[in-house]
Amino acid sequence: TTITTSTPSGTITDTLGGSGTTQYIGWLAGFNGNTISNATNSTLAMNYTFNANGTVDLGGLVGYNVGTLSNDSNTEPVSVTNTVSGTAANTINVGGLVGFTNGGSISSSTASGNVTYIYAGTSTGASAVNIGGLVGSSNSGVSISNSSAGSATVEAQYSSNGCSGSACSGNVTGVVGGLDGSSSNTITNDSSSNTVINTLNGTSAQYIGGLLGYGGGGNTINSYATGNVSYTGASGFYIGGLVGAGQNGSVAGTGSTYSYATGTVTVNYSGTSTGYVGGLVGSFNGQPNLTTQTYAAGSISVTNAVSGSASNTLIIGGLLGNTGSSITNSYSSDNVTYIYQGTSSGTSTVYVGGLVGQPGTGGTTGSVTGSYANGAVTAQYSSNGCSGSACTGNVTSYVGGLIGLNGNNNASTVTTSFATGSVSSSLLGGTEYIGGLVGYNYSTSASAITNAYAT
Repeated sequence: TTITTSTPSGTITDTLGGSGTTQYIGWLAGFNGNTISNATNSTLAMNYTFNANGTVDLGGLVGYNVGTLSNDSNTEPVSVTNTVSGTAANTINVGGLVGFTNGGSISSSTASGNVTYIYAGTSTGASAVNIGGLVGSSNSGVSISNSSAGSATVEAQYSSNGCSGSACSGNVTGVVGGLDGSSSNTITNDSSSNTVINTLNGTSAQYIGGLLGYGGGGNTINSYATGNVSYTGASGFYIGGLVGAGQNGSVAGTGSTYSYATGTVTVNYSGTSTGYVGGLVGSFNGQPNLTTQTYAAGSISVTNAVSGSASNTLIIGGLLGNTGSSITNSYSSDNVTYIYQGTSSGTSTVYVGGLVGQPGTGGTTGSVTGSYANGAVTAQYSSNGCSGSACTGNVTSYVGGLIGLNGNNNASTVTTSFATGSVSSSLLGGTEYIGGLVGYNYSTSASAITNAYAT
């Protein structure tokens, strides 16, 4: 059956549950296997609570989609609260328009309400949420085109009321995107102006992106994000102005069009794992990867508040944190700032580059061609001190106007590229490597620099 020009009304009540339950929930359709076009929800907010093992696909219009959505919209907020307990764990896919799409297509569609995930559980199990302004999660083979989300807030958080009388600390992996939380498909001519916020913690990493939280094998073409993106927590993380983390895909513009991000990227980190931060993409892993005709034009601020005797590693770039890709005809005008505010006796490490923090991943090599960075790159102690005293933490730093560290098992050739921003570091306790173009460049052919300069 084809549904056209429809508006939902009424209420949805779901009292089912139990171990292993799967639920598809949407104001117009729980499950769509055909065509829905010119449908809108402009009156009904979605507020849902789930407390069992299993999976929930929840959307402002459609819960689970394998069909065609065209010229559809939702202007109302979507919120889900997870109250799982005991040792139970669950996965929730929540989107402003669609919870989960496992085939078919979405085109010329919009969502403009807040999308919120609230963890209020007490379970020792590991739960997960995929949350997006338009789509919670989408599998390979799906096409999302000419669609947008914003200007609202997409947020994954712990309950402000606590969890059974205590501060919430549940083990939750959050994949949060302004348009799509987790995507394995092609994104074309799409955009988000949503503010994206993640304050969850878990044994697995957190993924946060202005457009996509995680992109697994798909391509992002001629798309952009303008909203601010932030993470506060102690999990390992990937955060980017456009994409948190990508694998085996591309971010690119075509013709005279760029893919880009212009929002601020802000991190307040207190964990002991590795974090990846990029004005465009936090981390790009796998092969082949391609970043071409892209830019980032916001600003990046990363505060490290590690304590005790712990240490951590932060990889920060104005365009990409790290990548095994080729970067071509791309640039960053982000001011990139690393701030140490910790009290740890351990030695942390930071790689900071105006374009890339550390190119190359997992022994792969890449290239930087016809690209540049013109923002200021700064590594410093907090001007507010560290727990009431002047900061003196041990930090080994690699700070460069274009690249922080280039070489060893992770390297890129650099050709016809440049950096023009100021570069400074005032960190102490470890070893500092500071350069106008590259902080540290290994003597390998894979890290050769040709026709490149810094001013």
